[in-house]
Amino acid sequence: MNPEQGQVVYDAAKRSVGQVADAEGPFVQLRSRDGIAWDAERENLSPVVSVDDLAAAVQSDLRPPPLPHPSHMEEACPRTAVRHARR
Repeated sequence: MNPEQGQVVYDAAKRSVGQVADAEGPFVQLRSRDGIAWDAERENLSPVVSVDDLAAAVQSDLRPPPLPHPSHMEEACPRTAVRHARR
């Protein structure tokens, strides 16, 4: 991962979240909210996603597919087509 300065990331090796302070070579310097700094290997980092972003993604996945337009129903249901033809 090539994080940008200021980005918040998760360090899987330390099981901690930190903000990118600097990146050089294979290491990224992270700083916790408490101000504690540590070096992390890029391969152990992943971007942090907010709970709001996750909730929005889950909600969009849970939405039912849109209903077909009534004009398409005649093709799918021959009885409906016959009823409309009689009118």
